Formats: sequence, C-alpha cells, structure tokens
Amino acid sequence: MTRRVTTTEEPSGEIIVTLASKELKYSYEQLGVTFESLDSEILDALQPVVLEEEGFDLKEEQDEGTYTLKRVESSKNIYLFPKSVAGFLLS
Repeated sequence: MTRRVTTTEEPSGEIIVTLASKELKYSYEQLGVTFESLDSEILDALQPVVLEEEGFDLKEEQDEGTYTLKRVESSKNIYLFPKSVAGFLLS
C-alpha cells in the first residue's frame, strides 16, 4: 500500500536569471523582494547583484526591451530571460 503525503506549505520559490549560457538563482530574501513585487522592483534589486557578479547591466539591456519577467504560480518562481531576437530582426 502506498501512502500519499501532502503538505499545505506554500512553495517559497526563487528568481532565476538566464544570461547567455548561465543560470543565476536568487532567493527573494536575498534581494529583498517578494513574488508579488512589481517587475521594476525586481529589476532594481537584481541589477546591482548581476552587475557585480557577472559585469552585465540588466537595466541597460531592459531599456532596449530585450529581457522579460515571467511568474510561475505553482512554484512561486520568477524567471528573467532574453526575449526572442526573431521579433527584433523583423522590426
């Protein structure tokens, strides 16, 4: 007989940033934001950390509209990743 254990604990989630061939992961506590924070608040929190660790300025790139944020309710993760360049080539 198999017993199924369920928990009512909410997933804590994290912020996952994709840069070229690298994936960076940060906890909400580490950045001082929450899953419900505005996109601009998350970018403001991520920008200095990613700039220091990777030498990459997310804000500069975001002004050009090349990155997007997506929230996943089930895991409470937020993903920041590059938008497809195909749309930029056609514009």
